[in-house]
Amino acid sequence: MNIHKRTRLTLLDLQEIWRLYQTRLWKVVQLAEHFHVRRSTIYDVLKRARLQEFTPRREWAACPVRDMPFAPVGGANLEST
Repeated sequence: MNIHKRTRLTLLDLQEIWRLYQTRLWKVVQLAEHFHVRRSTIYDVLKRARLQEFTPRREWAACPVRDMPFAPVGGANLEST
């Protein structure tokens, strides 16, 4: 997966934020301080989580097998020849 050089939150961070928020023990302010981002970024992450947008869009669109839970990275050909 290609990550922009200024990306602060990885896919695992996004999932961790959603998991911690759902425990109801962490507030948005605490999450923002813990992950060193703004509160607005946390709100954006939570919005995306509610819409289930944690899969990388470009890689998923290029996936030859759409029934897989995770899209292969790098355009791997899964068909046997």
